[in-house]
Amino acid sequence: MLRKLRLLLIIILIFSCLIACGIKIKTLTLQKEPVNISDMRGFCSNYAIYVDEETDVMYLLSNNDFAGGLTTMLNADGTPKLREQTNYNTIKISEMKGFCSDYEIFVDEETDVMYIFSSNGFAGGLTIMLNADGTPKLSDGTKYDTIKISNMEDLNLYHEIYVDEETDVMYLFLRNNYGGGLTTMLNADGTPKLSDGTKYDTIKISNMDGLTSYCKIHEDEETRAMYLFSKNSYSGGLTTMLNANGTPKLSDGTKYDTIKISDMRGFRSYSRIYVDEETGVKYLFSRNGYCGGLTTMINKGNLETK
Repeated sequence: MLRKLRLLLIIILIFSCLIACGIKIKTLTLQKEPVNISDMRGFCSNYAIYVDEETDVMYLLSNNDFAGGLTTMLNADGTPKLREQTNYNTIKISEMKGFCSDYEIFVDEETDVMYIFSSNGFAGGLTIMLNADGTPKLSDGTKYDTIKISNMEDLNLYHEIYVDEETDVMYLFLRNNYGGGLTTMLNADGTPKLSDGTKYDTIKISNMDGLTSYCKIHEDEETRAMYLFSKNSYSGGLTTMLNANGTPKLSDGTKYDTIKISDMRGFRSYSRIYVDEETGVKYLFSRNGYCGGLTTMINKGNLETK
């Protein structure tokens, strides 16, 4: 009883100090207007833009408190955004290793496609790597050190591969310490990778809910596009859902329960939309507790822009 009373007094003291210092306690909700990338820096919020020296393609990392996400940056026409097209400060992938910052590159030995995982503090993200022409980047000839997906468990890197029963499309989830990420798996020709014939163990999306893991599917009510959010322990990720032919998966006719983006608000749960001022492309950031993810927003067949 005394311990509970002491804890209550400490909480009251902390809030009293915050109020005395003029700090406003802000409820986390969906912002009506998108936030420019250049305005993402703030209290417990930050971003970084990484560049692959081999392809010049840019990757956006968002870090919000303990939650984060990583995604490829694109132009309005869907092509990868290159370093020569930006005024943002960038960091080379080879220079990402440092204090509380690291990266790993994984290779799907069935397709030779490369995936990059970036961690920054307690936040992380996972996304597919692309060439300048938009095709998936293959490990043949790369100078980066890579890890095969089949060897991830030997290195204490927890991963799962999810399958959408409605489309057969595969999604790769990775957890490294407190950081995690989720991304759609692709073949070398850029088409979604299907579970038929794969040697990897897979988990159906409908079976993802468990003691420390679950999934949520977010729906953009303006476009009907679906976004898969996965959470495992303190790690999470977000990615756009696709059909087998590579088109965006829409919520019409799906059997999955979905949550509208405008309803993604609550205690330590919310979404935020960021806009690249240089291209107008929008990026969706979703957070649940200490888990988060970042992905490009799309219309029924195109990128979503402001």
